[in-house]
Order: sequence, then structure tokens, then C-alpha cells
Amino acid sequence: MKKLFLGILMFLVLVTSVFAVLTFTLPTGADKAKEGIGYEYNLTVNEAVGNLVFTKDASTPAWINLDTNGRIHGTPSEDNRGVNTVVFSVKDDKGTSNTSDDETLPVSYTINVEPNFCEIGDEENLKITKIDFDDEDYKPFDTISISVDVEAKDDVDDVQVKAVLYNVDSGKEIDSIKSEKTDLNQDDEETFDLEFEIPNDEDIGAKDEFLLYVVATGQDSNNDDQCVQDSDDITVERDDHDVVISQVSAVPSTLSCGETVSITTNVDNIGTKDEDGVYVKIIDSELKWDEQSAGYNLDKYSKSDNDAVVRFDLKVPENAKEKTYNVISRVFFDDGSETKETFFNLVVEKCGEEVIPPKEPAEGKVFTLSFPTGINQLSTSMKVNDKALVTLTDKQHTIGVQSITGNSALLSIDGSATTTLGVGESKNIDFDVNGINDLSVSLVGINQNTGVFSFTKLGVAAPSTDKDDFIPVTGSSVFDKFGSSTTLFIVGDILLVILLIVLLAFLFRRPRRPR
Repeated sequence: MKKLFLGILMFLVLVTSVFAVLTFTLPTGADKAKEGIGYEYNLTVNEAVGNLVFTKDASTPAWINLDTNGRIHGTPSEDNRGVNTVVFSVKDDKGTSNTSDDETLPVSYTINVEPNFCEIGDEENLKITKIDFDDEDYKPFDTISISVDVEAKDDVDDVQVKAVLYNVDSGKEIDSIKSEKTDLNQDDEETFDLEFEIPNDEDIGAKDEFLLYVVATGQDSNNDDQCVQDSDDITVERDDHDVVISQVSAVPSTLSCGETVSITTNVDNIGTKDEDGVYVKIIDSELKWDEQSAGYNLDKYSKSDNDAVVRFDLKVPENAKEKTYNVISRVFFDDGSETKETFFNLVVEKCGEEVIPPKEPAEGKVFTLSFPTGINQLSTSMKVNDKALVTLTDKQHTIGVQSITGNSALLSIDGSATTTLGVGESKNIDFDVNGINDLSVSLVGINQNTGVFSFTKLGVAAPSTDKDDFIPVTGSSVFDKFGSSTTLFIVGDILLVILLIVLLAFLFRRPRRPR
């Protein structure tokens, strides 16, 4: 019986040694590494039976190296920011593995690669002594007010503080802001106040982890760079149903009784659920406004159709009081069960005064330019609002003067496209966009708000790379002729020049001496 008992005991020991399960000592939670700085960790196996062989799984990031003895090492770069997962397996020479049978299953732990906002070799004659912000829980479009205390261990010039909102899970910088620069003497301490708005960025996930990094930089008297960084946890979250008014504008913001204001309200879905039937109301009891918009369907925050622009045109009552009104803009969402609102100011004044309508722009003259056979160049003088009607290949095109400022003129081409000409400049026009320049327009000079323009008929291939070319995209247009029309012919100009030459010759002809 004793021999039988000893035999059973030896068998159990043998089975236990062969099929023992290896256990590991791993980092608690996620281990930390910093970009640009070497990382190292030694895996420890509990109750190993023989020589161990560690194997890295192919899914492990390339920067992470695993030696067969269990040493993990490597240097992460900026591209490796965020969570990195190390996957490995191990077996000893007795057949024992990290499973209860002879097969090895992968074991893993995570390394969180933190950003390094300082360069390797930067000195640290600055010290961040305090980071404070006004709240701990934020949502997109909330404003973060940050206060940072920085102490100088030595004289440091151009000290500047940068705050960065950082997504730990994705390794991405969401937003940042910099302070003004200031000089600090040795042992001085300065408080830097920063403020920025959290954007509705798709990289702000519903359950992501965030850090608020603070970086202080400067230069000492030897022009050596100084840089230190610190961080603090910050919570940025999203609700399932959450729609906000991101912007409201009123044009004009100051008006009189009886006039109409255009109100534009931007709404954004920052929640994790789609929203159907979102609508906006503009409310003011004194102005008797309670206007409701149509309904809008908004996708969740991470989709492109997650916002809408809602417009209202509202008339100020004739009997409104002259004052500043605090008007409500309110959005309804989650089937109308939830609301958020904001306010905008509207100034009503001069209700008893006569409202003088703005003057209509003066009508200009219309010049009809026809190129006679053999004549390719015509010129004329035009003021603001004047137009030239140019006929080319039985098609009529319009070139109008919109404005003349200094030594340049703004022209409209066929009522849509525009171009600017300086004195002495010319531009080519391809009206039908067929690669052939049809007309060249030159600004010869400007005198008392009147421009002298020269028009040259072309019909040559349009060089696409010439910066002076102007090729408008036009469609069929109908242009009304206003005022009197004047037809210019180059023949008349030639006769006037000849007459002028004869007159000058007569005036300056020297008299003959008497014989």
C-alpha cells in the first residue's frame, strides 16, 4: 500500500510539472512610455520550470522589440502616440506554456505612449508649479479657462505657456492655445491665464480619456532652449442626446421700427445618437416674436450631416420701444423633450425719425463696340456703371465697370465673372471657354474716376498658364440696354488725327522770307 501511494504521488508531481501553467507579472493597468525616449520592461514568469522562450505576436507594433529572454524594449515616435498593445507567448523547455495544455495562447498588456512636446536636450530652468482650470467635466463648445504658474530657476527670456487638449486613446492633439511671451528673472513666478473652446471634433469620442498638457518654453542668457511639460486629467464627454446652438447672428443688429432683421442660428448635434425633428424658436415677448422653424434631421456627432443653419426674417413692430432687446434663440431636440437656449442683443432705435431709403446706384451709359472689317482695336472712356457691348462672331458680350479705385478698375464680364485691371495692364478673355482667346482688354489710364479702355479682337489660342489671362465661366445671358447707345468707329478717330496734324502744321509753319 505504501508503494502504491508513493507511485500515485510521483505520477501527480510528473503531470503537474508537465502541464503546469505559467503565470506572469505584468504592469498594473497601462504602462507608460514617452515619444523619443527609450522604453524597457522585463517580463517575469512565476514558477518557471526550465529555460524560457518568449515570442512576439505579429500584431505588436513594430517599434516594440521582444527578446527571447522576455526583455521588451524600443523607442516610440510621434506616430506611436496613444495606446500600443504588446502581444506575446512563452514556453519553457519542459513543454510548459501559458495554457493548461501544450499550446501557447497570446498574453497582452498595453503601453500608453505619451507626447513629448520638448526636444531632446532641452534644459529645464523652468518649473510648472500649478495647473488649474475652472471645471473638471466638459463637453464640446464649452470654454476651458486655465491658470498656470511657472517659476524660473534662472533668468529666462521669452517665457511662453502652451496648453494642449490631448486624446490619450487616439494619441491626437484636439486643440491648443499659446500665451503671450514674458521675461522671468531667477526665482520669479508668473501666472499665465489661457482660454479656449473645445471643438466639436470627431476625435472626441464618447468614452475617450483626455489629458490637458501644459508646456513652458523659453531661452536663457546663453540662448539655450528651456522646456518643461506637465499634465492633468480632464474629462470631456458626450451625452446620447445633445444639440447645441453654436452661433447666432442678427443682420442688421441695430434697426428701426418696421424694419426687418435676418437671424441666422447654427445648431450642432454633439450627441452620440441621431436626432430627428430638431427645430428652433426665436422668442421675445415685447417684440411679440414666437417664431418656429421647420424640423431638421441631424446625424450623430461623428457624421458629416450633424449640423444645420436655420434662418428667420422677422419684422420689428411699428410701435416697438427704443431699447436693447435680449432675444432668445432656443433649440428643441430628443423628440422635443429637451431644449437649450442662448441670447443675442438687438438694438431698436430712431423709431420716430423718417427713414431715408438708400440711393439706387446711378445708371451708366452703354457703348456699342463694333469692329469694322480690317479693324481689330477700338478704345473708349467709361465711368463706374458704364457698359461696353462687344459683338464677336454674331454674339454680344458685356463688359461693365463696377468700380474705379486709385490706379485700378474692377470689371464684370457678362454680368457674372469679375477681374481687376491696373493701369497699363491687359487681360485676355475667352468668352465661350473653348481654349481660344476672343478679346484683350487694356486699361490705358485713369483720369478723375474715368478709365480709358482699349479692346483688341484676338481669336488666338489661349495659353492656360499665363497669369494675365482671364477665362470666365459663362452661360447664355441676356443683357438689357439702358440709356443711349453710342457706336464708335475707328475711321472717325483716324480722320480726327489727320485733321489735328494739318492744323498743327498750319499753325507752326514758318513764314517765307521776302526775296
